[in-house]
Amino acid sequence: FTLNAINDACKDRSQSNMIQESPKSTTSDQDIIQRDWVLIDIDPKRPSDTNATDEEKKLSLEVARKVYRYLESIGFPKAVVADSGNGYHLLYKTELPNTEKTKILVQEFLQSLSTLFDTESVSIDTSVFNAARICKLYGTSSRKGTDSFERPQRESCIVTIPDKIHITSEELLKRVADFLPKPETENRYNNY
Repeated sequence: FTLNAINDACKDRSQSNMIQESPKSTTSDQDIIQRDWVLIDIDPKRPSDTNATDEEKKLSLEVARKVYRYLESIGFPKAVVADSGNGYHLLYKTELPNTEKTKILVQEFLQSLSTLFDTESVSIDTSVFNAARICKLYGTSSRKGTDSFERPQRESCIVTIPDKIHITSEELLKRVADFLPKPETENRYNNY
């Protein structure tokens, strides 16, 4: 499902109330009216189309806890924490416009977290910055590969929801995004 509010007109598409194998239109970034959530998707590195082992999943939980504690220490509100089946999601409530500027902010926020917290075994998915990004529907099973003893299919779920969900400000996202080195847009040293 999409985490952000969709233009009501999209509800009149033929596939809005049924599953279609190959729909003509799907929700695009332009169909999102505002950014309601920022998703931090923390997964173990593993071969594509495979489920995580218990050990790989445990390593992603360790990174998720580090990211959560770090963000809380710099003023972020408590996140909604979810188990994706193979890794963990941290979800932060926002009230941001769906603009190119916001897209770049979320992209740089995730890239900064990746730079700070990625390990040899776990990474923060930096590709989940777009407004129409789909997310695991919690309560459904994650079936990246066959269900095996070593790499089982698991059900996703919400782990914790704060008693009160507070809005994460744009300033807090910028504080983290600003850790990312920015390319020089002009040569400041021409006068030397």
